[in-house]
Amino acid sequence: TLLAEVESTGNRLHFHWGLGNEIFCCSTLNKDVQSTISVGMESDQVSTSTCIRWGHLGAIHRRIAYDTCSKYMEYASMKQMGRKKGGTRHSLTDTGASQGALVFAQSVSDILGANTLYSTDESDETLQILEEKALWELICSFVFDSLVGEQPSGAIPDISSWYKANATALQGGVDQTPISTELIEFMQHVDVPELEDRYWATFLRLVSLGWISDALDFLGLHTAWLQWDSSNFEQGLSVEGSNTPPEIIVLENISSILRRFPTLRDRGAAGPSMTRQFDVLGEMMSFRQAWLKKCLDLKNDSEMWNRCDQTAPETSKACLACLEIVLGEENAMKRSVMSWCELLIAKLAHKYPDLDNLSELKHMLQTCLVQMHSINELQDSVALVISSSCEMNHQGIIRACSFSVSDWFLGHITTILEAHPSGPGPLKHELLHAGGDQSEFYRLDYASSLSPSPLTWELAAKYFGFCKSHGKHAFEQLLDKLPLTTDGKLAHRAVILAETYNIEHLKYSVYKRQGALCWQNGLYGLGAQWFSRADDIYSMDVSLGGIVFDAGDDHRLTKGTSENQLHSIEQCIRSLIVPADLEYASNFALITTKMCANKKTKGSFELAISTIRRVERRLGIQCAQYLMTSVFALEPGYLDREDLILFMEYINASEGQNASLSRRKLLELVALLDIRSMS
Repeated sequence: TLLAEVESTGNRLHFHWGLGNEIFCCSTLNKDVQSTISVGMESDQVSTSTCIRWGHLGAIHRRIAYDTCSKYMEYASMKQMGRKKGGTRHSLTDTGASQGALVFAQSVSDILGANTLYSTDESDETLQILEEKALWELICSFVFDSLVGEQPSGAIPDISSWYKANATALQGGVDQTPISTELIEFMQHVDVPELEDRYWATFLRLVSLGWISDALDFLGLHTAWLQWDSSNFEQGLSVEGSNTPPEIIVLENISSILRRFPTLRDRGAAGPSMTRQFDVLGEMMSFRQAWLKKCLDLKNDSEMWNRCDQTAPETSKACLACLEIVLGEENAMKRSVMSWCELLIAKLAHKYPDLDNLSELKHMLQTCLVQMHSINELQDSVALVISSSCEMNHQGIIRACSFSVSDWFLGHITTILEAHPSGPGPLKHELLHAGGDQSEFYRLDYASSLSPSPLTWELAAKYFGFCKSHGKHAFEQLLDKLPLTTDGKLAHRAVILAETYNIEHLKYSVYKRQGALCWQNGLYGLGAQWFSRADDIYSMDVSLGGIVFDAGDDHRLTKGTSENQLHSIEQCIRSLIVPADLEYASNFALITTKMCANKKTKGSFELAISTIRRVERRLGIQCAQYLMTSVFALEPGYLDREDLILFMEYINASEGQNASLSRRKLLELVALLDIRSMS
């Protein structure tokens, strides 16, 4: 598949993998070629760079990804807990996991429907989601049909109701459905609808599909109903001696036949309020025999049809064709439908309503494909899905979908196929060329499409957690290549994920990368904070070295460093567990004592003295200078003997009148300390 064409102005092209489905390309010129380029040539003529991404998610697909992720995590976690309790993969498929997969499948179907229900456009993304919804529900109907109670019709899924729910996708657009809004509006504004070719063609098509309720509504648009008082209608199949117009008699009889159309409760697309419903297949078939006899008697009433043909030939012809359809005549059904899919549904509704064998369904499908063609690529995929589902051929189902669905679909449909009572089959076989099984392969592929986007990369990380063979490595690669930002939000989210999956080295790697990013952008205090969390003393000290103090008496920070940053530095230093040897942390020690001297609080002095006690002697003496102006304000006995000797060594290295005065005060403190210790 061609993803993109990269224009190369140079003679060397460099590739670098980004996050998931992302490649960076850069074309450059060799030195010998660059030397021949004129000085005035623009830089973009010397090198070009391109970022290639595939599997990009649109706005609707992103909403679906977020909504689906939580449902998948819930189901996958349930399966993992079941295995930890001792269940086998096969036993889980037969019991709890199958019910869990059914709930998951229904939730996903609701999500797909909700995200397309109020769409007013017919963009490529919307149509693709509608197509995926149709394929998803079709596959689920074959997998879970035996789990949803006792089905009166045996193993055959309810294809008729599935087609009606997904007619927009199967017909290629809203205006192409059997009974579109545009068609209804057109008929309502026509003076005599029954004179329009579309009127009767639509009516017969609805009858063929088994949409009886819609067919009766459409029949109600006939203007003959407005010209006759139905209270004067004389009941009966014969028109002899009747004053009722022939077309009214025909219409009333056709309406009566359709209202008695036998159906099974909660199956089919006839409409619950307009047909005769049954709970048991045997009872329905018994009623159907008597009902078909009435249909045949009505068809053979030649006098009624001749009378109607004289006054309303269009009505007579169409209603006679309607009877031929419900009697199961294939030629009549073929003339009224638009594709093999509709022909299959018509046969199931009017000729083989008691079909209960998947092998026979497959044979009927093949016959319909010979008799009629598909109207779009989706119907080709549907034919392959039905054919493969009749044999529960997992590979055939995936192959049929793979050319028309997104990575999201393939990443989740294997979960449904694994839940079939026959087991996951080859979906759980290890792929020799890639490692891991096929289900994991598609999950990884889907997660890779989520990785490049800042809106969905966290979803990718969650899916990696359920990929046993390659998930950990993919998760590490994702966090290592995240494009961190100086605000730290991305880093915080990455750290939470690393802690969730208990991968400590990834957490420290994020800390160091974020610290380096802040340091490179002049945010030295923030950089020190991130380095301190990684216990990287040397890097933290280097970052603190970027902070510049004023040489004035107030020891205030300059060059734009605010009080908030000062507070952040203090919090960073307080939270750091500093080792005894601070050989590589001179900036840390100096800044700590300067900062504490500036704040002039007891807590700050405690932190400063604690720091001086842990550094090497030479550095401690250097740090002591910042505390000399405040050390004498401390309570007697706060400093121990070693602290006072440290300050004395600093004073002995100094000169001047202030040094002599400070030396006398320190000696008094030492003497006072000795007297207290002797007592």
